[in-house]
Amino acid sequence: LINLHIGWLFYFTDLREQALVALALGNEEIEEIDDQDIRSQSAQFLGIYFFIQGKFREAFNYLEIALRTFESKTDPVVDNPLIPIFFGYCAAYLGIYHRSIGSLDFGFRLSLERSDKSLSSTIRSALGMILVVLGKTQQGSYHLEKALAGATASQNALGIYFSRGGIAVRHFMAGYIGKSYEILRQTLVEGTRAGLVRQFSSPWVLEMLYEYYRLGFESIPDFHYPDVVERIMADVNVHLQGVAHRLRAKDDFNLGKDLHLIEKELARSEKCLRMAADPVQLSKTLLESARLALSRGDRKEASRLAQEARYCLGGYYDEFFPVEFQHLLEDHQLGVKQDQSQKALMEKFLEMIESLYPSESQEEIFSKVMIETCRMFGAERSGFFWFPASRSVAKAELRAHLNLSPKEVASDNFK
Repeated sequence: LINLHIGWLFYFTDLREQALVALALGNEEIEEIDDQDIRSQSAQFLGIYFFIQGKFREAFNYLEIALRTFESKTDPVVDNPLIPIFFGYCAAYLGIYHRSIGSLDFGFRLSLERSDKSLSSTIRSALGMILVVLGKTQQGSYHLEKALAGATASQNALGIYFSRGGIAVRHFMAGYIGKSYEILRQTLVEGTRAGLVRQFSSPWVLEMLYEYYRLGFESIPDFHYPDVVERIMADVNVHLQGVAHRLRAKDDFNLGKDLHLIEKELARSEKCLRMAADPVQLSKTLLESARLALSRGDRKEASRLAQEARYCLGGYYDEFFPVEFQHLLEDHQLGVKQDQSQKALMEKFLEMIESLYPSESQEEIFSKVMIETCRMFGAERSGFFWFPASRSVAKAELRAHLNLSPKEVASDNFK
């Protein structure tokens, strides 16, 4: 555990190489010991170990354990109060947006309930960011503005940094590139002055920096796009590397460079993003490959790639599939969307049943039921109510819950 704590300290002082070495040593030692209690204690560190490598499937399970610890602690001081943010982003990168939004919403309200206004505004800014990226602009903007006001009032530099960054993303996605540039520039410059490290995990930040660079905007100090890409390629984050390879290919395509070299860049991007398991970014790379196929006159291959990109997005097809590629989707294939949805629901149900055993702990079984129920129905929160023999709704007992607190259940708004 000492190596994991040291790795955590290195990570937040921007010593990423040392952080990875220490975290890797800690992970090896825990694997050798194979003690369940130590695994639980180390979950937050191991989750972040995989998170900074962009390996979100591996990170998710550990962060989920750490999140349950955060939510169950009665003491507002926990080992790592930012776990809800790491989990929220991890879930979003995996395309599990209902879990991301549910955990972040619960996390910011729980922090507020614990009278930790600074943490609450920071988590709320992450919630606003995810909502904006998902296309829920009005809801996201509301949370971002509230988070910024709360962070400013409590002089929370990290909360200001996150919320302003989210507002910059909102303007960028709305097409106000100049406005987003000014806000992001101010955010990054002031963040550096406040001692916040220059690292980021969000692919949309890299996409924004590329667009500013392409349009000829003045480079942001310490965030000159070619330098950022160079740092990413020298790092271990396969997620950002996948995005960087695609942006390189996109830039080369626009400049009319050799198509074979562009194809290689896109192949590298696809390989990295499959390792990261980000369906949205992977779909973008597949669509760039479809664009390349069209430029060669191969419409059949372009259509196949567009279909694969669409399947990657699953239920978020409407939110993320670009209009410019709609013509590549064949009508008869669009007609089977509902059948595929029903099949996916059955598969989720079977996965839920399989996940419930084996387990010796009743509490663990209830926890798994709540998690898998949310996953099955795409819900942000869930609860298991126990009704007495009298069937009185007023006396219902909340036996298990996910992203839902007994206090919320008792409120008039819930009823």
